[in-house]
Amino acid sequence: MGPLLLWIGQNVGKQLSLSTIARHAAMSTRTLSRRFLEQVGTTPVRWIAGARVRRAQQLLETTSLSIEQVATAVGFRSASVLREHFGGIVGTTPLAYRRAFGNSKSLESRSSSRSTEVFGNPPPVLKHDTLRAAGR
Repeated sequence: MGPLLLWIGQNVGKQLSLSTIARHAAMSTRTLSRRFLEQVGTTPVRWIAGARVRRAQQLLETTSLSIEQVATAVGFRSASVLREHFGGIVGTTPLAYRRAFGNSKSLESRSSSRSTEVFGNPPPVLKHDTLRAAGR
């Protein structure tokens, strides 16, 4: 699974269907799903969502891309899909994450044009390791 996971990580911004991944792995979709779960501990779809969220975190920390641009860059269909997965995995919104962990350059350029995200007061954001340790 190592080479396959590497390939998925390199292509995370593309639309990766189960059949596309299975073809790349030279397996049937059923065999891929079974082996992926056995060896990785999760389904291919969940692993891809996690990889996309990890890439989104990197972009939110280092770029001034809008949330919509980040969502597109990492392979999600829209910002709302990114928000759904991001919240489930990280435990906060992409905007709150950027405010907590973004570099000053990305924060300055974003502050001049407010995001359309309106969530009221965001939950407190914890450091990366604390969020992961909490199982979020």
